[in-house]
Amino acid sequence: MELNLVGPFRSGTNWLQALLELNHDVRLVPAAGFKHHPVPASAHGPVVGVLKDPLAWLVSMWRYVNDVGARHTRCGATWDDFLVTPLEVFHGGIEGFPHQRFATPVDYWNAMGANLLSLPGQRCRVVRYEDLLADPAAVIGGIADHFGLPRRTDDFQHVTRRTRNLAPGALPRSAEHYTHDTVFDPTPYLAGGHLDAFTRRQRRTVRRQLDTQVLAGVGYDD
Repeated sequence: MELNLVGPFRSGTNWLQALLELNHDVRLVPAAGFKHHPVPASAHGPVVGVLKDPLAWLVSMWRYVNDVGARHTRCGATWDDFLVTPLEVFHGGIEGFPHQRFATPVDYWNAMGANLLSLPGQRCRVVRYEDLLADPAAVIGGIADHFGLPRRTDDFQHVTRRTRNLAPGALPRSAEHYTHDTVFDPTPYLAGGHLDAFTRRQRRTVRRQLDTQVLAGVGYDD
């Protein structure tokens, strides 16, 4: 079975793919050729999406665009500008791939979340990155039950190292193919260290931009 994988950059899509493919007979493919764009009307088949807490995601995204440069995005040059200026998202590895432009990075997060929540429940399962961190076996089991995915192994295979980006169509079946050598430590994230990146003014600005319906639909409204 194939599942369309969707989520903003830096939301845990690679980790979700590794956990699902290692534990179940399933192949994850990027929806319409690019997993970081909203699911288009032309896409068919079931969808699994992942979202990260928007404040934490903004910090992760800012680090990503500074590490990768302009390969897949264009945005503000400073942290302060990044939060309030347009974000352009595209697939830098495919010539002619359509660009999508969002008013701000938060607008991108809102659009991705609203797009996933608009899909029929029987076709789409949306998970939160924080839930995946807290209990990966339960989240992966929930996805598998939702889509009727058969298990590959009796014991759950966890992935504790940082995951690598896999080319579409790749289907390795060992954890080593999915990961780097660096162990992933979730402690700083779970402790809320990302919040230190924001001033009070910046946090208020971000909260004004967030779509309350998306927050409530995913469970980030508490």
